Amino acid sequence: MVQIGKNIFHDLAWQHEAFLEDPQLAIDLATQQDASSPARRSYADSWRDIASGESERVASGNRALLENEQFTIIQPLYDAISASSEALIFRRTRAFTNKIHPYHRDFLVRLPTGDVIVADDRWAWITEDDGMWAKWTIMPTVAAEERTRLVSLSFSDILNQRFDPVVQELMPPGANDED
Repeated sequence: MVQIGKNIFHDLAWQHEAFLEDPQLAIDLATQQDASSPARRSYADSWRDIASGESERVASGNRALLENEQFTIIQPLYDAISASSEALIFRRTRAFTNKIHPYHRDFLVRLPTGDVIVADDRWAWITEDDGMWAKWTIMPTVAAEERTRLVSLSFSDILNQRFDPVVQELMPPGANDED
């Protein structure tokens, strides 16, 4: 799991830094990345969308980066673990895949027969209607400060599902029934 985090960091950190320095530089470097190590989605196109400043395109670019994270960066490592002697232990992780913000549902609630180490199942969970991605993208229009508050939570608070206070308008239907 630590290696997965490191791989995500190594994939995107330099791109974010380049973008902060000069968006066109990031796009040029991402074009080179696309040519040398193709991913599921074009990094250059993602950064072009983000650089546009248009809210729908910014969201689309970020979603493409998230898709690369799930399918291109994480999945090969999950596949390697699945093929190893630790596969049985690793498969049990799905029981501990909780929502990462209060406006989503735990993996097993949404996909009781799914497998969190399968990219398509994970992606279905992330992108479901009224789910994690949908709520994340509408937060600025519904509750402008909420995204900032959530990313400022400690890792301990996230792991322990300490999200209060919540914005009721963002809660998925029936969410309070899960507590």
